[in-house]
Amino acid sequence: MLIFIVLGALILTAAIMLAIRLLRPDFGYHWLIAAVGMVVTWMGILLLRFLLPIRLQIGSWGPDSLIANSIILNLDQVSWLFALGIATISLATIFTDVVRARELDWSNWASNLVYSAFGFVALLSGNLLTFLLTWTLFDFINYLILMTQIYSNETRQRLVLILFSRLIGTMSLLLGGVVAVKIGRAH
Repeated sequence: MLIFIVLGALILTAAIMLAIRLLRPDFGYHWLIAAVGMVVTWMGILLLRFLLPIRLQIGSWGPDSLIANSIILNLDQVSWLFALGIATISLATIFTDVVRARELDWSNWASNLVYSAFGFVALLSGNLLTFLLTWTLFDFINYLILMTQIYSNETRQRLVLILFSRLIGTMSLLLGGVVAVKIGRAH
């Protein structure tokens, strides 16, 4: 449950920043909101250390012949260290950005929080399905963020091609995973 609180703190902080930006465009303390959200996340990851190992299974998807597993999140000693590393780097980035707080846009910190959340979920992926879903969401979020920051039609066309090639790669990996499971069951 603490895993969901940690992930929720990141997403909720970014959502709060978006809501404040829409309601009060001249609000000047987005950095402080991002810093508080990241500190809460960092402390939550430290607390997760005392609950290791953690294995969460979320629902059961599809026919068992194609996808034998549901969404699984695993947190063990090794992945906890990487999660702490991601959180520490994100926290350090936000803390050092206070020097340039006036020249940076609030979306820099919000996207840092969202990227960190998806990085944690990808890190905690306990199977191929969870990893592919997370990575596909990560690609779409990245695409949406870049599309709001780029105004050149030529560059936007390149972004669409990049997203398409990433989705083709994801589908190839998913097909390879399905074939591997099918061949493994045949023998």
